[in-house]
Amino acid sequence: MIKKPQKGSGCGTGCLSLIIILVLFFAGSYFYVKHRLDSFDKIDESEKKLEAIYGSVYDFTPDINTNYNSSRIKKFLEVRSSISNEMNELDSALSGMQNEIEGIVDDPSFWDILTIVKSGFGLIPDIVRYSMARNEALLANQMGLGEYDYIYYTAFYVILDKSPGDGPKFRLEGEGGDKDEQYGEKVFENRRIKISIYVNRLAREHLTNLKEILVLTDPENPSLPLIEEEISRLNSGNTVLPWKTVKPDFITAPFKDYMSEMNASYNFLINPLELDSKD
Repeated sequence: MIKKPQKGSGCGTGCLSLIIILVLFFAGSYFYVKHRLDSFDKIDESEKKLEAIYGSVYDFTPDINTNYNSSRIKKFLEVRSSISNEMNELDSALSGMQNEIEGIVDDPSFWDILTIVKSGFGLIPDIVRYSMARNEALLANQMGLGEYDYIYYTAFYVILDKSPGDGPKFRLEGEGGDKDEQYGEKVFENRRIKISIYVNRLAREHLTNLKEILVLTDPENPSLPLIEEEISRLNSGNTVLPWKTVKPDFITAPFKDYMSEMNASYNFLINPLELDSKD
């Protein structure tokens, strides 16, 4: 085991030993990291399978039929229930890393940073297992990522009023933000903005798809003006979330019988890994 040197210890032979240790560490880590990164290719492959069947996340067209939507919400909950073990494992890993960072965030030493780097690598298998399990469950339940995302942001950000900024206190790779703002309250705000931008685009695309279908098949539908008005509202700012001022019945009614189950299925820490731009 490599021991953490005492504070105030001199350099000399100790530094030479440290250099040797680092060379061995990073030489070995190259293959370790490559193996972990290769595993993300499996996620891409599973998403391509879903996209080949259901189209991109932006191609999904919502329905305004309450009974049909209720049946799809039930499917969504079945997907999440079937991956509860993977969800719990990932939640535990994220929580553990947050606790580690919490203990050293004020004055991290070089050795503390190495510990965090190792923990970060350790998160990768849990993220891969969760993402793969979710995609396999979607395939098994005949649901595309676009529909999953639509139900997710409607259920949690619109109906249950969760925040897109929910997640761990530390910044996950790709979340954006300044390098000095990787931990703490600023992370939540940066994440909220990033995910809100993505959800805004998703909602605009989804509602535009629905509008086009209604214009062609049911131009007198009373929901059409509401949809057109909401698209206009979403276009007013790229972080505007859907249905925050008016929640029409065709949005809320399908969730009526599933509120407690939906709330129980939400995971605060995993939230930023659920909706992330596929671009």
